[in-house]
Amino acid sequence: MVCSFKGSNGEWPAFSFSNYQDYTGGRIVIRMRAARPNQDVYILTFDRSGNYKVRFNFKATSYYADYTYDIPEDGTYYRFAIQEGSGNDNTFYIKSILYYPKDYSGNNNNNYNNNNNNNYYSNQSVAIVDGNGLHWEDASWGNTNCNFQYYNGMVCSFVGEMNEYPAFSFKTDNSFKKGTLVINMKVLKPDLDVHLMAYDVNENYYSIKSFKATSYYADYTFDIPALSNSLSYYRFAIQEISNQDNTFYIKSVTFYPQDAQVPKTTTTTTVSKTPTPSVTYLDHPDAIIDGSGLHWEDASWGRTSCRFQRSNGMVCSFVGENNAWPAFSFKTNNHYNKGTLVINMKVSNPDLSINILAYDLNDNYYSIGNFKATTEYEDYTIEVPARINSLIYRFAIQEVSNQDNTYYIKSVTYYPPNVKVPTTTKKTTTTTAKRTTTTTTTTTTKRTTKRTTTTTTTTTVSKTPTPTVTYLDHADVIIDESGLHWEDASWGRTSCRFQRSNGMVCSFVGENNAWPAFSFKTDNHYSKGTLVINMKVSNPDLLINILAYDINENYYSIGNFRATTEYEDYTIEVPARINSLIYRFAIQEVSNQDNTYYIKKI
Repeated sequence: MVCSFKGSNGEWPAFSFSNYQDYTGGRIVIRMRAARPNQDVYILTFDRSGNYKVRFNFKATSYYADYTYDIPEDGTYYRFAIQEGSGNDNTFYIKSILYYPKDYSGNNNNNYNNNNNNNYYSNQSVAIVDGNGLHWEDASWGNTNCNFQYYNGMVCSFVGEMNEYPAFSFKTDNSFKKGTLVINMKVLKPDLDVHLMAYDVNENYYSIKSFKATSYYADYTFDIPALSNSLSYYRFAIQEISNQDNTFYIKSVTFYPQDAQVPKTTTTTTVSKTPTPSVTYLDHPDAIIDGSGLHWEDASWGRTSCRFQRSNGMVCSFVGENNAWPAFSFKTNNHYNKGTLVINMKVSNPDLSINILAYDLNDNYYSIGNFKATTEYEDYTIEVPARINSLIYRFAIQEVSNQDNTYYIKSVTYYPPNVKVPTTTKKTTTTTAKRTTTTTTTTTTKRTTKRTTTTTTTTTVSKTPTPTVTYLDHADVIIDESGLHWEDASWGRTSCRFQRSNGMVCSFVGENNAWPAFSFKTDNHYSKGTLVINMKVSNPDLLINILAYDINENYYSIGNFRATTEYEDYTIEVPARINSLIYRFAIQEVSNQDNTYYIKKI
């Protein structure tokens, strides 16, 4: 229950509730937090004549805690009130209210007590990360870019900087005393230190253990001890502490409370490859990327940032650096020895070379083709030669020009030699190319103002010469609880990912004259209307600018504001354009400072 109060002298508003039964004595337990933690909260009881008694008062914290009060047997009451007693604006987030009558025969101390730090977990394991994603709230920091992949779990790339120590961190509204944490993960660089930390509800942190993870998936088990100060934990962090680039592939994170049974299989074991691998026989194509995402395992390197979008497929942005040659790479447990690779893709910069690499089981690599892709979706066909002494298990699509570029990869399909390849594809040329060192960092992408249309194969679909306004008799939902429905067109040091609990979470890295933005576009054409954004920010003192783009890529500032740390609606009037129509918006960070936007709805 979220209750917002508008402060005014002599008003003291309250959230009040009753079931119209009379009580005397008993206990009330309220689990809540407040947007402003330094203001008075009062708990009142009322009798049927309208007389009230102030039972207790407190200052709620900004994190969830329990507030418990034993009510004296000094008369009957039928109604409670939780009152804002400071006369100022505030918002209460009330998770639960429990009343225990005086003759309650159960144990009302099992889940609630007076220390404000309670263990809400008992004997059941708690899935923090599993095959469905992250179930706690993301609280990561530093130069960290995390996204969920079905086959790899939570993939977190860290950029190494001195004294930064970035981390993938996650927190819960619940709290716990002690137990066991089991992490199933692997890393790109197995010789670098990983550190596990736990946080209490007052944001004090405790070092649990440092370890070196392997390059294959294994379980790592940690005992979480009880704290001597009677506080409870509510948050963990898996931290990169070597100050070097690395990528963590986290399949699962599970917390076992002290009374839960920890599986005995959570030991670190090495899984070796079959000594004599044989060719994997298929009578059909192997879909590596299709409309549902990446089906092989991501093995990219360099300053590469890839994310899947329904409208564009796998979108991979590369930052050009001398002698870096980053790549989007993917591998499988299958073993191949000849065939054809067909890639359907387009690029933001069509003048730069792309190299295709194949890897055998000994991790020797071979250039099997290169080409320059266009700004329209087309098929590119690459012959995969047979290897005499080894089998192929991995491919890479490599940017070899040392310049920034973005690949939009709709599909990648491997055709075994016994499966016919469609004939509507475009052949590539074969040359040799340089190989890279495998490092992973977060990507800084250039803003591009060139607009292209989406096609298949080599046919260009042009816009209608005189576009008309798209008529709708309903609101056009851009973001809701199921994700982003328009096409992502963000720029700058912007990292956006969708979370069920927070909506679209966009983190911006502040740089002078960069002005990064979360931008989105549609095939519809609009001329006037209203944009409503429900959002909050991590830093409420920084300016946000709203831009609208017409179909000629001219842009206009249509509003600006400073958002708060609580979810609120912001309404922006979209003016009519006399000579053109609108197809795109941007929510821009214009302070040149770090910030994070949590966008629930647009």
